[in-house]
Amino acid sequence: MSTVNRIEPQQDQVSAESPRVPATAEAEYLAWLWRTLCSSDGTSAVCVKCGEVRRFHRVGGRRAYACDRCGAHVHPTRGTFLEGSKLRLAVWFRAVPLVLSAGPELSAVRLADELGVTQRTASRIKRVLLTAAAEDGPDARLIESMWRDGPQPGGTTCSPDALLTTTQRNWAQESRTSPAMERITSAACRAFAERGVAATRVADIAREAGVSSAIIHYYFRSKDQVLLAALRWVSGRQAEQERVILAGEPDHMARVRTLVEMAVPRRQVLRDEYRLWLEMYLVGRHQPALLQECAVLSDRWRTFIERIIVEGTAAGIFHPVAPAAEIAHRLVNLFDGFGFRLVVDYSTTPYELAGRLTRRFVAEQLGLPPGSL
Repeated sequence: MSTVNRIEPQQDQVSAESPRVPATAEAEYLAWLWRTLCSSDGTSAVCVKCGEVRRFHRVGGRRAYACDRCGAHVHPTRGTFLEGSKLRLAVWFRAVPLVLSAGPELSAVRLADELGVTQRTASRIKRVLLTAAAEDGPDARLIESMWRDGPQPGGTTCSPDALLTTTQRNWAQESRTSPAMERITSAACRAFAERGVAATRVADIAREAGVSSAIIHYYFRSKDQVLLAALRWVSGRQAEQERVILAGEPDHMARVRTLVEMAVPRRQVLRDEYRLWLEMYLVGRHQPALLQECAVLSDRWRTFIERIIVEGTAAGIFHPVAPAAEIAHRLVNLFDGFGFRLVVDYSTTPYELAGRLTRRFVAEQLGLPPGSL
């Protein structure tokens, strides 16, 4: 059971369950918790008393399901931050996106007004949610799932911004470029590169960034989103470097030398960036949306390489052995292959060998004299 402070069933909470929610809606919230925490098919679960999987049915008037055979009860909220609360589930589901989107800055007055509860109750709701989210345990994962996938009456999904006012949505969007966001994303890059995604907790990122876990939960709804933001942050830094090269370096040979330096990760910062790409691909194998994001960012890198080739060819410096687009594809695959081998420290691929072979291949592809790079 989580260690967060539970909301005790005090009188003002019992009377603060307004606005009234239809019983069918409450049943929908409970059914979602049942499926999420106890029964993947919504019907069967392990009965502790029977000692095996049994069919269950809803117990009228209670937050419980009963075994069809022995009658033993299972309470979906048991062991969660919802256990013992007399508030309607609808209040909690409505509170999650409001509290996590606004974070500690959300006032109890505003939350009470949004939820239709007393300020005292709103203050406790806010404390429970932020504390649970900061602990990075089962309750944090449940809250994240409630925010991302939780139902609304009528069968829709509780999208993260669905219950926010226009002002809150605009403020949240603007805050994503804040100094805190910058610290979080850069810290996430270091943490993921050092520990790997699987071994990195939100608490680790928070400690690296010097912020609370609650602040990270304010900006992001999952660790995968932090990973994606970290990759975008790295990609943004690379895009800025690419822009500087194209706009400020007129020497086409110098451009290519810089390109090779960027592609073969010798410096620690480049090695960390390649490690981040590896982690992203591992996660993306099971999440097509993330993999598509990787493809978009990778394609921008290929386009940058192609432009260097096109402009150098137009200036008469390069004499490519194939169309620029084809050579760009060849180079991207070469760079990725050597880059990934280097960051996992293959003993058969030392940096000196990778750098020498890369320079030789690039020179061949661009029709440059041997040793020119």
